[in-house]
Amino acid sequence: RHDYNTAAEKLTIRAMPSAVHDAIANFMIHAMADMCTSRFLTKPESRMVKVIIGTDVRLPTDRARLPVHKAAGIVKQPDIAFACWKEVFPRIVFEIGFSESVPALVEDCQQWLQRSQGHVKRCF
Repeated sequence: RHDYNTAAEKLTIRAMPSAVHDAIANFMIHAMADMCTSRFLTKPESRMVKVIIGTDVRLPTDRARLPVHKAAGIVKQPDIAFACWKEVFPRIVFEIGFSESVPALVEDCQQWLQRSQGHVKRCF
């Protein structure tokens, strides 16, 4: 997987996924399925939720800091995320920390929360 920050000109490449990484992602998918089968979510509600795993999401950059007319975006790939069906940005993002340092995880979550223009509500 990869993330690219055009403002910082930083490409991060991560070898993915590991067995531990997959286990945590599978746990989250099963938790979502349990919410549906236990009727915590109604059938119409469950159909409105999409699961995002490793898909590119382009986050906007801060135009004020860049000397260009059209700011390029930061491309991030969530380890796992949940979004409303028709929305571009996920609402909840999970960054699995097995292969990253704590400072890198904090930076990932800050990028999601700050660059999504308020669309990402939680990052774990």
